[in-house]
Amino acid sequence: MDKNEVDGRTSKSIEEIIAFCRNYKKIHVYGAGEVARQIIAILQESEIAVSDIIVSDKHKENSELNGIVINEISDEQNIDGDGIVVA
Repeated sequence: MDKNEVDGRTSKSIEEIIAFCRNYKKIHVYGAGEVARQIIAILQESEIAVSDIIVSDKHKENSELNGIVINEISDEQNIDGDGIVVA
């Protein structure tokens, strides 16, 4: 994965995103588009587990992405204190 390509499309550098994720036991990625796919791949390469992918209500097109379950935001429970990466 070309981290520079993703860096140009994010408000934080990939290194900052990885550092952010290392501060949390559970990470959720909000969004299931191309940028989310790229960020998830980078996180996995960095040995950061993504708990699930969150999408807006009524925008769930698939049940999973690269083996990671996709949930609608209204189905999320007990995410207080978890890290959320917006993609």
